[in-house]
Amino acid sequence: MPFYLNKIRQAIEPERILEFKIQDGWGPLCSFLNKDIPEENFPHLNDAEALGEKLRRNKKQAFTSFIRGFKQMAIGTIMLTVIALIYQRRFFFLRSS
Repeated sequence: MPFYLNKIRQAIEPERILEFKIQDGWGPLCSFLNKDIPEENFPHLNDAEALGEKLRRNKKQAFTSFIRGFKQMAIGTIMLTVIALIYQRRFFFLRSS
């Protein structure tokens, strides 16, 4: 065992240290932290499937955010165009009278 791990074990009370294997998943970690186990799978390093799923979620969230912003911009542009047309017609009508 590396020297620094033994130093940590000597310096900290055993009930304040959690040593577990990543393969054990959420169970030991959540139990140690007194938290509920999340529904999503435990992230594993270099897990292509988990990384792919996270990337898909991020893409979907980014696309949804883009569409929301685009709709707001489009509505604002249409409103300004309508207002400009109304004022242009009124101004033109007043000048021709």
